[in-house]
Amino acid sequence: MEQQTADRIMEEREELMVSSTGDGNPTLRMAHFLNPSLASNDNPLHTLSPISLSSKTSKTQTQKNPPNVSFKGWRNPQKRWKIWVDHMCSLHKPLWEKAGIYESIMGSVYSIKKDCELVIKVAEKWCPETNSFVFPFGEATVTLQDMMTLGGYSVLGDPVLTPLPMDTASEETREELLQARLELVRTSAKRANQGAWMKKFMKSGCRIEHEAFLSLWLSKFVFPSAAGNNTVGNKVLPIAIHLAQGTKIALAPAVLTSIYRDLSLLRKRIEHNVSALTIWAPFQLIQVWIWERFPALGPNPNPLENGEPRLARWHMVKKPNIENVDFAVATSGKCFLWRVMTGTNQLIHNLYGETEKWLSVSSRLDEVLESFGRCVRVSELVGLDCIEEYFPHRVAMQFGMDQDIPRKVVFCPKGNPEIAWQHYARPISDAKLYIPSRCFKSHVTTRYFEWWKKSDGTKGVVKVENEYDSNFPPGFPSKCVGKMANIFPSVPSGFPPKQNIKTEEEVRFEFPSIPPGFPPRIVYAPGNDESPVTPPNFIAVEKWDYVASTDTLPPTEFFKKLKGKQMIDPTSSTSDNGVLQLTDLTITPEKTIVVEGLERVVEDESKSRGGNTSNQGEETTCSRGDIPGPELEARIIRLEKLMAQLKATRLGGWS
Repeated sequence: MEQQTADRIMEEREELMVSSTGDGNPTLRMAHFLNPSLASNDNPLHTLSPISLSSKTSKTQTQKNPPNVSFKGWRNPQKRWKIWVDHMCSLHKPLWEKAGIYESIMGSVYSIKKDCELVIKVAEKWCPETNSFVFPFGEATVTLQDMMTLGGYSVLGDPVLTPLPMDTASEETREELLQARLELVRTSAKRANQGAWMKKFMKSGCRIEHEAFLSLWLSKFVFPSAAGNNTVGNKVLPIAIHLAQGTKIALAPAVLTSIYRDLSLLRKRIEHNVSALTIWAPFQLIQVWIWERFPALGPNPNPLENGEPRLARWHMVKKPNIENVDFAVATSGKCFLWRVMTGTNQLIHNLYGETEKWLSVSSRLDEVLESFGRCVRVSELVGLDCIEEYFPHRVAMQFGMDQDIPRKVVFCPKGNPEIAWQHYARPISDAKLYIPSRCFKSHVTTRYFEWWKKSDGTKGVVKVENEYDSNFPPGFPSKCVGKMANIFPSVPSGFPPKQNIKTEEEVRFEFPSIPPGFPPRIVYAPGNDESPVTPPNFIAVEKWDYVASTDTLPPTEFFKKLKGKQMIDPTSSTSDNGVLQLTDLTITPEKTIVVEGLERVVEDESKSRGGNTSNQGEETTCSRGDIPGPELEARIIRLEKLMAQLKATRLGGWS
């Protein structure tokens, strides 16, 4: 009997694939996608594109009204918490492993320093309709797999709303916990304070110490919204009793639900300029997710010792000093890590191998494959007090899968936790599941690439990445800090940036004779066709004021005419005679681009110093050597004269 496509998690088909950044030539190969994706005969314009939804936030508004957000769910451990954790671990480690909470409890002893500005700026990219961040380079989100890797939570087990069994022992334990809570409420504090709770039960040796420990852990680190302000909540008591009995509870979807809910609240606060907002979800996981995915935005992590949870990498590390978070986020697409494969979670570690594989699905799945199936399948997530939609097919590259245009999914009916859980925990209908290798680099279909380019957001990507460098003179890169400074290191005035990547911005810098706002004239060598040149990838470019003229092009069109170059480090990549090699970063087009006036300047300068310059196709070689100070000054003067002449000629051409 043929399997129903509608409920299949993934599919394999031959497609024309390309890098998500557009680098390289499209390749026809067998690709693997997460369902539901758009059929080949469907109109891509009819599917939901979250770009326009994400563009509602006003940059000016958020700058004029700094956000006032209180992250109440961002909890750091008490001074004596680690002592209690170590004590209880010595008694109950096997049971914690059985219940799937060992790694998450051990991760609660680490402190993550807040970078509120970074979290809020990334939250501006959140789309509540798709529960995903919408960046210029594509969609990304916090997934169930991230909950396993970063939080140590399980995607398997019973739902968090599971009632207690009707047995005497469970009921007696619940009554004792409620009585202890009531005693604290009757004190002068008038509430079940977490500090007083730990003082009452820590190393007490009483019958319910384990349940009391788990109740505090759940209230403080897992579901702070259910406990209120620094208290032990009633809602977590049944969960604590289940876990203490070794019953596995699916905490991952419940925690992720609270994160999705509060990201949407935060985004709406930004959009509607609400004066203040309290966030109860554990947003330290959001900050760690950002640091893991955007290495340029995070600090240097701690070395991870054998057996330590993932959060140990970020324990007490000092946040980087990023002066312009907006600019840093907008220009970090190149360094975004779609897959973070160095986690300590054993299920994830055992899943991905050195080679791809197909695993058969049987009626009795092992935990590894079943966990993976839930991570990559569209579903509704059930939390303690809300239900959120989960769309991994929109971010397939985060699982090592290829990306096609995602189909819009509508759940009906909505808001029923029982139906939502049944949908989440339904059996896997695929006969086999494809598991990509650890090192596989995902791609997108060519139609996805075109669909994303034509969406409202990507038309403004250049603007988004440029609107922060208006304080810098034309031709100079924007000031960057932290790890981003490695991209644009500071240099003395009048000298080109010290960097290996040649970008459009450097083209403007190296030819100052061109009037600000005008692109250099580009002509094509005879004998070549007029096909467009492949656009290069760039990190940031300056603003261009478009002046209507028959000889000028709009900035976006001008960028399409340029070619990026990469200068290889002379200390490591030179020819036998010490000659520096200049190689092309982009696809070599069929036509040759010549910038008018440049050849004469280079040739005259080469003759003046007795150097050797040769042009052979797209490769250029330039002799190198030490230049004395007086000679360098003389060269600069000669170049200034030549540039002045070129400027006069060029201005005459523009008029």
